[in-house]
Amino acid sequence: MDMNTKHLQTTLLNVLCLKANYGELTGEIKLDKRHMNDKIFKEKCFLVEQYDSNWPYLKVRETCFFAAKLFGNGKSSSAIEIEDRLDDVLNEVGLSTAKDTMNKNLSGGQQRRLSLAIALMKQPEVLFLDEVTSGLDSA
Repeated sequence: MDMNTKHLQTTLLNVLCLKANYGELTGEIKLDKRHMNDKIFKEKCFLVEQYDSNWPYLKVRETCFFAAKLFGNGKSSSAIEIEDRLDDVLNEVGLSTAKDTMNKNLSGGQQRRLSLAIALMKQPEVLFLDEVTSGLDSA
């Protein structure tokens, strides 16, 4: 994929995620027949950005647990419910063996999978992924 194609993909994601503040934007973005705005985006969507910026001094499990508590989503999930979902998510993204590893010690691929796990803990209706497979091996 050439640089122009990558740039266009990121630009499209920025527009869809209401982050584009350049050029002339026309048209409309709707979700569930409602015009997309910041409130709806924060409530129903999540963007896994191209570059990871995970908290370096937390462990994988702590990061995902705190993220789930911070997202809240108006749901009163108990710590036990979050822990159960956390185990499933970490298993799905292949981080169950690294759950007690500090984020700063993760490989690039593990960082990508952690960013995805954080997104999945929110349980968004729409998940935007900007080059989510960059740095991942074929496994």
